[in-house]
Amino acid sequence: MDNSVELTVDAVVTWVNGNDPKYQKKISNYRKIEQLKISEKLLSKYNQIGEITLCIKSILKFAPFIRKIFIVTDQQDPKIEVKEKEKIVLIDHKEIFRGYEDYMPTFNIRTIETAFHRIRDLSEHFIYFNDDMFLIKPTTIHDWFNEEKKAIIRGKWSKSYNKIWYKRLKDFFISKNKRPGFNRAQSKSAEKLGFNEKYYKSFHTARPMIKSISEKYFDQNPHIFINQIKYRFRNHDQFISYSLNWHLMIKLNKAVLNSDTGNIEIHSIEKKSLKTLKKITESSEKNESLFSINIQDMNKASIESQKYLINWINTILKKTYT
Repeated sequence: MDNSVELTVDAVVTWVNGNDPKYQKKISNYRKIEQLKISEKLLSKYNQIGEITLCIKSILKFAPFIRKIFIVTDQQDPKIEVKEKEKIVLIDHKEIFRGYEDYMPTFNIRTIETAFHRIRDLSEHFIYFNDDMFLIKPTTIHDWFNEEKKAIIRGKWSKSYNKIWYKRLKDFFISKNKRPGFNRAQSKSAEKLGFNEKYYKSFHTARPMIKSISEKYFDQNPHIFINQIKYRFRNHDQFISYSLNWHLMIKLNKAVLNSDTGNIEIHSIEKKSLKTLKKITESSEKNESLFSINIQDMNKASIESQKYLINWINTILKKTYT
């Protein structure tokens, strides 16, 4: 592999402080306006215990090639204390939705992701992180983009939802309040581009993307952009924009498909004992093929487990690699 290829790569991280009283009041007001019943369980996903700082520090340490880290947020500041402050840029929703103020405020990650290409100064090649994704080992540009500047997308082909009879039957009988599922939305993204038999399913890991591909698609299809961002809260009719970007890259031969996740996921954390979490983290350190970990809803873990996971990540960040 030619490691001499020069490529500018940025990172984009989405973040919201759900503990903020102003944010809680704002979201409560719009839930009433739109007459939405959103469970407290879903809202608790945005409660913070410092994951964003660990996420950013892990990028700085294990992806030093990153030029800028853009944190997309809604009038909030995570106040991250790091030496490389010049690398961190806060991007308010007002910037990415300039000209589309009627659709603000938004509390919808699928809406926010759709406007990433509107971040000023964002590099053509970038990596999208959620704030619950942490790098745990050194990576290079070529773990994300190859020597031909193609994105290395980690996932697997799955059968399209419109080809699964019991999914179609369920949709037929449930006409209202359909769940805006993660996999279904990816399948919908693929179908928009003619992938009617199967879709390339993303794992819960950081995702390399190419900006101009989304930019061109939405410039040519402004009605699709509007229909996507009009939802303040996640909706069954929405697709997932990074999945759309991936399927566009596949069509344009701008992607390399890789079934090696490089990642381990921890979900349903409230059901996992501290002993189980220790086994997962210890094995992830030993497994040389893994370079990232996704810890979903860390705030739902026991206090003891939260302390362990935070200390474990901090220990990883202090390690020296040769």
